[in-house]
Amino acid sequence: MRTSLFPPGRLLGAVVLYALLTGVVVTLLAVHRPWLGLTLSFDGEAGAAVVTKAAGPSAAIPVGTAFTEVSAEGHGRLRLVARDFIPETDGVLETYEIYDAFLSKQSALAAIQSAPLVTFTDVNGRDWPVNPRAARPIGSLPPEFWVQLAVGVIAWLIAGGVWVFRRSEMSARYLLLSGWSTAVFAPLPAVYSTRELGLPGELFRWLSDLNFMGGSLFAGTMVALLLCYPRRIGPVWLPMVLVLVQFGWFIAQQVGVFESMIFARRMLVMVYVAATFVLAAVQWRGTRRDPVGRAALRWFLLSWLVGSGVFCLLILLPQMFGFDTTSVQGYSFLLFVLVYVGLAFGILRFGLFGLDAWWVHIVTWIGALLMLVVLDLLFLLQLHLSSSMSMSLSLLICGVVWLPLRGFMANRFLSRPKRNRQYAFKAVVDVALTPHAGSREDLWKQCLRDNFDPLHIVAAPYPGLEPAVVDDGLALLIPPVGDLMALRLEYGRGGRALFTPRDLEVAGELIGMLRHVIESRHAYEKGVYVERGRIARDIHDNIGAQLLSALHSREEGHRDDVLRGALADLRGIINDASNPGLSVDEALADLRYETAGRLSAGGVELDWKVDDAVQGTGLPAKTMHALRPLIREAASNVIKHARAKRVGVKILRDADSLTVSIEDDGNGFDRSLVMRGNGLGNMATRVTALNGHIDWSAGGDGQGTRVTFRFPLNSEKEPPCDAS
Repeated sequence: MRTSLFPPGRLLGAVVLYALLTGVVVTLLAVHRPWLGLTLSFDGEAGAAVVTKAAGPSAAIPVGTAFTEVSAEGHGRLRLVARDFIPETDGVLETYEIYDAFLSKQSALAAIQSAPLVTFTDVNGRDWPVNPRAARPIGSLPPEFWVQLAVGVIAWLIAGGVWVFRRSEMSARYLLLSGWSTAVFAPLPAVYSTRELGLPGELFRWLSDLNFMGGSLFAGTMVALLLCYPRRIGPVWLPMVLVLVQFGWFIAQQVGVFESMIFARRMLVMVYVAATFVLAAVQWRGTRRDPVGRAALRWFLLSWLVGSGVFCLLILLPQMFGFDTTSVQGYSFLLFVLVYVGLAFGILRFGLFGLDAWWVHIVTWIGALLMLVVLDLLFLLQLHLSSSMSMSLSLLICGVVWLPLRGFMANRFLSRPKRNRQYAFKAVVDVALTPHAGSREDLWKQCLRDNFDPLHIVAAPYPGLEPAVVDDGLALLIPPVGDLMALRLEYGRGGRALFTPRDLEVAGELIGMLRHVIESRHAYEKGVYVERGRIARDIHDNIGAQLLSALHSREEGHRDDVLRGALADLRGIINDASNPGLSVDEALADLRYETAGRLSAGGVELDWKVDDAVQGTGLPAKTMHALRPLIREAASNVIKHARAKRVGVKILRDADSLTVSIEDDGNGFDRSLVMRGNGLGNMATRVTALNGHIDWSAGGDGQGTRVTFRFPLNSEKEPPCDAS
C-alpha cells in the first residue's frame, strides 16, 4: 500500500506551524518599537491629543492632559492633528496624495518616538519630557490587537483544518485561500491600528497594502466559493478568474491607476460582497430539490451573510458616506470568526439534519438586531434625537415589525401538519395484529409513509435498536421490530427536507408503540396456549376420572352424584375456579368422599389421613386447585392398572411445604413406563408448575406403588384458599 507523502497529521502540523509563525511575526512587529507608555485619543473640540492612559516612562503624566505638539532634538517640532491617530487609512483618506502625506507624517512621528528624549507640549504650553524604552512590553498591547490577531489565526486554523480532510473538494481549496487571506488582512492592521504615536512610513505602507490585498482576495474567494458550493454554477474556470480579477485590481491601485483611495479600496470589494448575496439567492433556488445542499447553504446564510453583511453595513458602508467607523473596526473582525465557523460546518456537513429547527429563529433575531442598530444610528445621526429617545423609538419599531415577521417565518418555514396520535396508534395496532407477515410489512411501510413521506423505502441491514439519521439527514434507519425487517427511509417530506431530530422522536414513538403492541399480542397468545393446556389437563384428570368412576359404579344414585360432580367440575374448569367458596377442610372432605366412592366402586379400600397441621389452616389456591386432579389421576391409575385392594392417602404439612403421599398394595409398576402416559405427564406438569417435586417408588413393603408430591408453600404470594 502506497503511503501518502502528505498525510493529514503532517498537513495539520504545517497549518498549526504557519499560525504560530503568523502570531510571532505580528507580535514582534508590534513590540519592536520604542515604548512611550501613552494611550492618546484626539479630541476634536479641544484640538489636542488627550491622554487616556499613562504607564511606564509616562507614568508621571496625569490622565486627561491634552497635548498639541511633540518634539525631539534633531527632529524638530510637529503639531498633532486628528489624522495622526486614525487606526485605519482605508475608507478614511480620500486620495492617494493625502495617503502619501499621512505616511510622511507618520515617518516623522516615528523618528521623534525613536529619540532618546521626547517632549510633549500641552495646551497650556507646558512641556512633558518622556524617555522612551527600547521595546514595547507585550503586556501593553491593547485588547484590539489580540482580537485582530486571534481572528486571523483562528480563521486560518479552521480553513486549514477543513482543507486537510477535504483536499479533493474545490470548495475546501477556496476556503483555504480565504483563510490565508484573512490571516493577512486581520492581524497585520493590528500593528498600526494600535500604535502609540507613529510608525515608519514604508512599514505602514506595506502593512496597509497587504491588508488591502488580503481583503480583496477574501472577497474574491468568497465569490469563487459560492460558484462551486454547494453546487457548481458556470464554467469551472470562472471562480479562479474572479479571484485573479481582484488581484489585478490590487496591482492596479499599487501602480497608481486610481486617484481616489476610497474608490480603489472599497468599490470592487463592495461589488463582490453584493455578488455573494446574489449567488446565495441563486444557490438557494438551485438547491430546492437538494435537501443536503440546501441545509449546507443555510450554514452559509447564517455565517457569511450575517457576519460579512454586518461588517459591511456597520463598517464599510458608513465609510462610503464619510462616517468614521475606525474606532470599532478592530472588534468588528470578530464577525469573521462566525463566518469561518459556519462555512466549515457547511463544508464538513456538520449537523445538517438538525439545522431546520433553529436557523430561522437565528436569522430573525439577528435581523431584528441589525434593524435596531440601523434605526438607532439613523435617529442619532440624521434626525439628531437624544440617545434615550433614539433607542426607545428603535425598540418600538423593531417590536412592531419583528414580532409579526418572526411569526410569519416560523409558520412559513418551521410549521408542519399536526400529527394525529390516535390515527398513528390505530395504524400501529393494525400492523401488530395483522396475522399475515406480508400484510404486516405493507401496513408498517404505509404507516411510515404517512408520518415521514419519504421518496423511497427499502430494506436495509441495520443492527441497531433505535432509529438513526444517516447520510447528513438524507436517510432515516428504522430498526427491525419483531418479525418486521429493518428499513431505510430516504428523502423525507417528498424530497424537500432532511430528516431532523423531531423525526427521530416520532420514529422512536412509533417503534415503541409497535413493540408494546407486539409484546402484548405475544403475551396474549402465550396465555391462550397455557390456558388451553390447563383446560386439557383438567378435562382429562378431573372429568375423565369422574366419568370412569361413573362407568364402574354399580349404584345408580352414586353414578348420578358422580356425573353431577363432573358437570360441576366442567363448569369450574371453564370459569377457572374449583369450588372457591369451600374452606381447606371442606375441600379435603369433599375430595375424600369423592375418592372413596370411586375406589369403592372398583373394590378398593381407602385409608385417608390428614395431618392436624393441614386442617384448619389455609393453603394457596393454586395448590388446592392442583391437588384435586392429582389425587383423582392417582386413583384412576389404581383402578385401571394396579389391581389393588387398599390405597392409603397421607397429607402432611410443615412450615415450608405440603407433602401428599398415595400408596397402593397392587402389582407395582414398570419404571420404564413412567411419564409415557398422558395422565402421568399431566401430573408431572401440574407439580412442576407449582415449583414442586414428584417421586415414584415401590410401596413400603416392596409391594405396590407409591407416588409422592411435594409443594413449597412460600413460593406463592396469592391469598390462601379459605380466606374467602
